[in-house]
Amino acid sequence: MTGSTGATGVTGPTGAIGMTGSTGATGVTGSTGAIGMTGSTGATGVTGPIGATGMTGSTGATGVTGSIGTTGVTGTTGATGPFAGGVFSFSTVYPTGSVVSYSGATYLAIQANVGQAPSSSSSFWTPTTGSGGSPGATGATGATGATGSTGIAGAGYSPGSTAGQVYITGAGGAVPTTPITITGDISIASGGVASITAGSIVNNDIANSTITVAKLATTGTASATTYLNGLGVWATPTTSGSSVVYTNSAGNTINQTITDTNIRFIVINLSGGSGSSTNNIALPAASSYPSGAMLTFVPVNYTTANPTFVLTSSGSVFTPASASVANMVTGYTVASNGLRIVTDGTNWYRIL
Repeated sequence: MTGSTGATGVTGPTGAIGMTGSTGATGVTGSTGAIGMTGSTGATGVTGPIGATGMTGSTGATGVTGSIGTTGVTGTTGATGPFAGGVFSFSTVYPTGSVVSYSGATYLAIQANVGQAPSSSSSFWTPTTGSGGSPGATGATGATGATGSTGIAGAGYSPGSTAGQVYITGAGGAVPTTPITITGDISIASGGVASITAGSIVNNDIANSTITVAKLATTGTASATTYLNGLGVWATPTTSGSSVVYTNSAGNTINQTITDTNIRFIVINLSGGSGSSTNNIALPAASSYPSGAMLTFVPVNYTTANPTFVLTSSGSVFTPASASVANMVTGYTVASNGLRIVTDGTNWYRIL
């Protein structure tokens, strides 16, 4: 058998240091440190030189020319030169010194005259010897009179305060100097075009019986057999047609479908009931009827509560389309005079 383990011996001395081992592999690179704080702002740079002066703007428009001054005073007429009259004429003006022949004699004008017969007008003429020769040369033109002084310059015209203004003369033909803005039913643009102000023409401005059919914004053809409906369409009323009668009772609901487009009157007989009834009626599309076709729904034999009609029509819209009657989904509650709708060939419109 193996004996028990003996006591541990004394530790021996430390051995000599071994050789340095080879360098280990490079460790993993550490994560990037946080970004440092932003440095302070640098000093402001030197101001740049002033830019060159801009180009001179274009010259403004020339002002309005002032009115022409009054005409200067006319200069005095120059002296008339000598005149030899030749054969006497009663229509010629003869200045003093004129020599004329008259009835075989020669006369000298001793003062200016016209229409004075030489033989009987001794105050103007005197006999002289010799015969009247040819008229002498025309005397020199008298000197031109002095030029009148220049009139006072007019005040000129004001350029106005806005575009489209005009000048209006005053009493006595006074020259206007300040333009005014046209007000009232017309306006004038800067280009000189006048137009009627929107909304300025009211009923009192239109004479009775002056609006012709051609001035109305309508469709269709106006004739002796057509009438203008509320849709602005000239159409032939189609009040003729067949009728149908449905029976319902107070508090009850019926569902009916109309396929015959010749039916114009739908009568609901409520059998004398006093409660409200609902009548769901499906119609053909409005386009299946001629424009202007009218359908009338008449409730009869009821006492208190008005009946309700709920109408539908494939592909057609009912008007008015308010929140309460949009496409008539919620129905029309009608009184004893009934419900009436008309088509324009596309949609339905309530007229009663």
